[in-house]
Amino acid sequence: EFDGTTVDSTKWNVLGDWQRRPGSPYPGWWTKGNAVLDGQGHLVLLTSFNAASSRYESGAVRSSGKFEHRFGYFEARMLAKEQNYPGHWPAFWLMSGGVNNVDGSGRDGSEIDVMEKPWTIDRISHAIHWDGYDSSHQALGFQSTPAGVSSGYHTYGVWWSATEYIFYVDGNETWRTTAGGVSQVAEYLKLTD
Repeated sequence: EFDGTTVDSTKWNVLGDWQRRPGSPYPGWWTKGNAVLDGQGHLVLLTSFNAASSRYESGAVRSSGKFEHRFGYFEARMLAKEQNYPGHWPAFWLMSGGVNNVDGSGRDGSEIDVMEKPWTIDRISHAIHWDGYDSSHQALGFQSTPAGVSSGYHTYGVWWSATEYIFYVDGNETWRTTAGGVSQVAEYLKLTD
């Protein structure tokens, strides 16, 4: 929950001055000032262009070292507000340091993308990534087109068991997979744009 007027540092790390995609022609950065609470129970991940540094900046939080868990149901209720122009990439994901281990399986840690929405239309993606992000990288994903997902609040979830992942949008199953061999280690939460 995001009660109060500042992000609770006992539960969340606010990512600050962290380059999202090094080497990209569009320099995106996660900055501390762009992850704020509105005082009404909502985390707001602002996106802006910093003319002084020529950087696109947005907010991001993660629960690394504060809440890490293995297996269970994880969900977030989110609003992709004002996402009617390109450039936004809201996401809810689970992550483990083991995602960079290269052993041919994701059992020692995967990136579990519960929801990503880099489109301005009613489309989201779910994905699993494992074996790092270099030449050994492996991934499997699925795109879903839930009606109305571009406006209003929606709930995105994943049921992660020892044997599979099952993804949901507003309580409706959208995809299930065993990609990467299914992570068997504790993972932390990330909310980003």
